[in-house]
Amino acid sequence: MSEPFGSFSTLKDQHEAALPSVCLVTSELVGPFKNGGLGTSMTGLVELLGAKGADTTVIYTGEVIGDLGVWREKYKTAGIRLETLQDFPQPTLIGPLQRIGWTNAWLVYLALKDRSFDVVHFNDTLGEGSFCLMAKRMGLAFSKTLLTLALHSPTEWILESNGHPANWMGFACFTTGERLSIANADLLWGPSLYLLRWITDRGYALPQKVVNQQYVIPTGTLFEAGTEKIDRVAVPPSKLPKQTPKEIVFFGRLEERKGIRLFINAITKLGPELARRGVSVLFMGKSSSVNGIDAATYLEKRSSQWPFSWRIESGFDQQQAVAYLRNRPCVAVMASPVDNSPCTVYEALQFGLPFIAARTGGIPELISAEDHERHLFDYTVASLSSLILRTLEEGISNAAPAVSVKENQRRWLAMHQNWQNFLPAPHERPAAQEQSFVVMVDHASDGAALQRTLGSIRAVLADGCRNIIIHARDMAELPSDLDLSIEIVDELSDKTGADILGDMLGSSASVGLMLRSGIALEPSARETLGRAAVSGADLAIPMAKLADTGAVMPLFQASAALTAIEGDFDSGGLAFCVATLPVRLAGNISRLNRASPYLGLIENVHGAGGKVWPIPAVLFQAVVPEDLVLNVSSSEARRSLALSRMPNNDLYQALSVGRSHYRMVWPPTPPQPPSPVAAAVVSAIMSVPGVQNPEAQAFVKKTLVAVLGDRAAPVIARIKGILRGG
Repeated sequence: MSEPFGSFSTLKDQHEAALPSVCLVTSELVGPFKNGGLGTSMTGLVELLGAKGADTTVIYTGEVIGDLGVWREKYKTAGIRLETLQDFPQPTLIGPLQRIGWTNAWLVYLALKDRSFDVVHFNDTLGEGSFCLMAKRMGLAFSKTLLTLALHSPTEWILESNGHPANWMGFACFTTGERLSIANADLLWGPSLYLLRWITDRGYALPQKVVNQQYVIPTGTLFEAGTEKIDRVAVPPSKLPKQTPKEIVFFGRLEERKGIRLFINAITKLGPELARRGVSVLFMGKSSSVNGIDAATYLEKRSSQWPFSWRIESGFDQQQAVAYLRNRPCVAVMASPVDNSPCTVYEALQFGLPFIAARTGGIPELISAEDHERHLFDYTVASLSSLILRTLEEGISNAAPAVSVKENQRRWLAMHQNWQNFLPAPHERPAAQEQSFVVMVDHASDGAALQRTLGSIRAVLADGCRNIIIHARDMAELPSDLDLSIEIVDELSDKTGADILGDMLGSSASVGLMLRSGIALEPSARETLGRAAVSGADLAIPMAKLADTGAVMPLFQASAALTAIEGDFDSGGLAFCVATLPVRLAGNISRLNRASPYLGLIENVHGAGGKVWPIPAVLFQAVVPEDLVLNVSSSEARRSLALSRMPNNDLYQALSVGRSHYRMVWPPTPPQPPSPVAAAVVSAIMSVPGVQNPEAQAFVKKTLVAVLGDRAAPVIARIKGILRGG
């Protein structure tokens, strides 16, 4: 089939060209992190560049195993500068992202925004490059830097492959950060056509430049200096004579996505034959879970049927694992039902390890066509057990790669020699001209708060502010000396939410800005908001800080699911392009409502499948933490209705979290008939008019607490269960 993806294979070598300065950001790295395909693939790339003389830096974002100082020296010997996020100033962060623990994307941006690298490599996993990529899209940073993104393992793909529900809000941060990163990269590269097709089929927006390019795998002497190790590994391994394995090694993380269930079923079927031949089984990889059960526990349960010896080895790092497989009469098995471009297969090919693998995902793309029949099996118990038995009877040798290590190295070096060819053209970036503003101030506080906001508008936007509308809720206090040119929309006005937005869209301004009273603009807000609003976003939402402590609250309302569940947290405002917002909202403008914060723009843009993008800059300032929390109770029903039309991936996330939390409150215990006393109490409560009213329920709860004291909690829980039919 014809693919819309490019390749580095056509790039010409520029032998006289100097390699660019390179930074690679990764949460996994060989050495400080054990056993991870992401770490293996990212380490291989920096090893190649460092050995070939590029000024190479790694910013490692994960936890460090061992002595960081030792790892710094080892990587320095290999020509690589190793840094961590802890090497940079650590701001005080507050809010939902800080609580969830998804803060690395912001910290990575702070670490990089004032650095000068020619090329910065990110990977999609966890969305750690998302704020950097958004900053470039908005024209805020990295104008002369190529930002590339490796398509390694999107969280949605991992969850789907493992059959794991998206039952934690952190997954919403991951998946949204990954989708934003993929859409806004200067260059997206994926090692397999399989996963590039997968994200295309799932509706991911792709950048203009997308390339299919295989990983580089670390050499066996990673921390050796010079280029000799690179040249040495580029020599294809000799074809080995067939050997009869005495050990079958499951090579990969012990989880569903790596095919552990299929492998277990196959060796169970072959159990008597393995025992007869004296063949043992080793599970080599980091332990995860199988069907929600810890992998080690699952294996212990299944092993009761096994007549052969077996064990688990979860402590090897990448180099130890390869050394083990090279020095024993064994065969590695990679049984993934789906996989992108597994590093275990690269390692087997590069180091001449005997292996068999599933004919799934991107695996066949890695192996020479003439070796498919001997080394690949269909993803069935029958096919795997048949190939294992054939391997034990006939022996097995090593396979050849579809693309040689030498050619793969050449392609990567050629890409870096030609890196400027991948930079986006200047016209693809937002224009830097001055923007004009129309501002709506959502006012529900006191006069002093309103004056604070109006004063910052005058000081920061100055002559760029064309018009101001004050939406005064509940007849909120207004200053007596208010400028007469400011339009007031209060409870006595019959204007709808659509009318107010219409006034903003009909102004002569290019950028719409909505602020809550009490929020002040930072001095840099004018230019940054202007750039962000015309970057392609439907709504652009910056970050805020507290005036007294300087604590920053990063937000990620780019996620419709996160907005649905954590949307009470708010930085204090948003910006939009006056010319393009009506196109996105279309018929949904009539759904806007004055009772909702910002007229309901955020939830209705999400409901229309629009782009709500974070601005990676602190542009708003709040006085107290309470200013960073919204009261949405009066508009909750309309808000939920608008968000119910959110894209399917976000809807799935919200449903998964909702169901998970519901089950935490109401576990699926067998229903029991109520005791006569409880039934009488419930009957009496149910006879009270309006008992479903929250105020009535609160009254009943207070009454029971007053009567029963510490014994009230189980009684209240039991009554709730009866009321819901449990």
